[in-house]
Amino acid sequence: MNITRIHGVASGADFSSQLADNELTGRFQFSIIDQSSDFGHLEFGLLPGDFFNFYVGQGSTKNFDPSSSNAYDRASDGQFWLGLQPGGVFESVNDRQPNGSTLNRAWADITANNTGYFLRSDLLRTILGKDAQHRVGNQFHGDHSTQAIFDNQVAGPSSFPSQFTFNIFGEFDVFAVPEPPTPLLILLGMTIGLSFRRCRNMSRRLQDRITPLNAAGSS
Repeated sequence: MNITRIHGVASGADFSSQLADNELTGRFQFSIIDQSSDFGHLEFGLLPGDFFNFYVGQGSTKNFDPSSSNAYDRASDGQFWLGLQPGGVFESVNDRQPNGSTLNRAWADITANNTGYFLRSDLLRTILGKDAQHRVGNQFHGDHSTQAIFDNQVAGPSSFPSQFTFNIFGEFDVFAVPEPPTPLLILLGMTIGLSFRRCRNMSRRLQDRITPLNAAGSS
């Protein structure tokens, strides 16, 4: 995942200059835990062994290269910065849109926070004016209070080697305190490699990685 900027949604403060000296990279693995019969609706979760971790790279660890044969290792060789692990709240749905595109939306609670900021739980989608209505199983849900939300959509096949399958783009939002008490919006351009394997209950494990972050500041 390549984050191109970080800024305060309400304040407009831009922290992107810090990316000249830092990269934020990550690796994640999560599972498809349910789906509609036509696979137009997918539900994701963090099963035992799954994770969603970010790392800050500086100096020799500011080295991510998606074309490198060890790109996965480079994505996790920095300082551990933020993590989502099983046992925390992670709810993610991917729905086919009327124009045929897909939209993945997720609600998450942080289980490991080394950012130096308190990340407050709140109704982030409501605050940002984003659509919060979604279905999980046969139940429809509205917004709920979490520390982070993110959206992504598929942009097309990856231009990188075979370890990455799709290019996707999206946003990641957190409510950082004591910095300006507004959600911080991180615009993402993500290169994702997908590999599937059959799991219990016909769920399939999705393996992914996130490329460097062009980002800065209070996130």
